[in-house]
Amino acid sequence: MASIKDALEESLQDNNAIIKYILYTIPAYFCIMGYNNSNQQALLLPVYIFLFGFLLKCTQNVKHENNTVLPSFNIFATFWAGLKGFIALAPIAILAGALAYYLTQLSAGIFTDEKSAKFIFCIIVAISGSIFYTGYILYAQNFKVKDAYNFKLISKYFGDILVGFLIMLLKLGIANAIICLPASYLMLLFIGISSPVAIFIWCMISVINLAVIGHYTAQMDYETIAVKENKDNII
Repeated sequence: MASIKDALEESLQDNNAIIKYILYTIPAYFCIMGYNNSNQQALLLPVYIFLFGFLLKCTQNVKHENNTVLPSFNIFATFWAGLKGFIALAPIAILAGALAYYLTQLSAGIFTDEKSAKFIFCIIVAISGSIFYTGYILYAQNFKVKDAYNFKLISKYFGDILVGFLIMLLKLGIANAIICLPASYLMLLFIGISSPVAIFIWCMISVINLAVIGHYTAQMDYETIAVKENKDNII
């Protein structure tokens, strides 16, 4: 089973990990600090694309069993990977969103009870999100657009990917609670929870989480898709 412990350890023990995390945290930090500044809000999208590239690179590195988990120091290559991924996966994101909207509208006329409607809505969003996430996993292998739209594999594995994703969120939540609660207490005591240093640390923790998610996603892909597909091909 995919291990959040392995994902966290290997992400932190990667070559030049601390330097890279600082490097990749800087854009996120200035993005957060300038969020309330209308003149800097235009930078939000480029930063999101940059961090998406970081996530993609982490997933691909682990899937290819490279010697490193994190992207290189070439931030321009990481941004370019994020931009290509953003463009490549935008249609499937729109398709999944449209499907969720259509099914939500359809179910609204069937399930009139508020609790039932919310439950069905959560299921629809989860399924639609899993379709996109499965497309992301397929794309991250070789960064080829056609891979993200292999609807045969998406329809075959999106249910397994959904279960794996929910398990990942649970494990990630527990790991963050174990690490962040003591860290929050120490920051509250010594530097203040909203100080610039604390905000930078929170941003770095967020970037580390992206690396862990990328690593875990690659593990999940191997166990859920790669092994089963190889087994089917052998048979």
